[in-house]
Amino acid sequence: MAAYQSVRLRESLRSELHTIAEMERQPHAERFVMPYSIAEHDAAFDSAAVLYLTILDDEDTVLGFFILALEDDDATVEFRRVVIDAGRRGVGQAAMDLMENYCRTTLGRSAIWLDVFDDNPTGIHIYEKRGYQLDRTAPYKGRTLRYYSKSLRSEK
Repeated sequence: MAAYQSVRLRESLRSELHTIAEMERQPHAERFVMPYSIAEHDAAFDSAAVLYLTILDDEDTVLGFFILALEDDDATVEFRRVVIDAGRRGVGQAAMDLMENYCRTTLGRSAIWLDVFDDNPTGIHIYEKRGYQLDRTAPYKGRTLRYYSKSLRSEK
């Protein structure tokens, strides 16, 4: 298991959509995300309201990605998806710091929300540890989704 000294984000490239689709279908991720087809990724990638961010290491190796959706209120971001490549432990929380900062500073957003299946205790633990607050739960295809939100306002 590699330890990463640093990670960085950049807007994803269309040429990375196949890699992104493959990462979604890895056994560790497939259970917790609703994988998109390449056509669905192409359509989302072309949407002005959807943003893909690639997570990279110092050697420009793709470690994972985020999908964000900009809400019409100009204040909120849906944290739609994060997938870290199998075997790349230790990357997610550092990448989340960068993503939240990107939402606050580059996108000018003040709040973020996400949903996570209740049978994903690792995800729930990380989101709650990072200050996401449970807003509600709802059934989804025989499972339960937990909806969380977090203020992105800078603490002073």
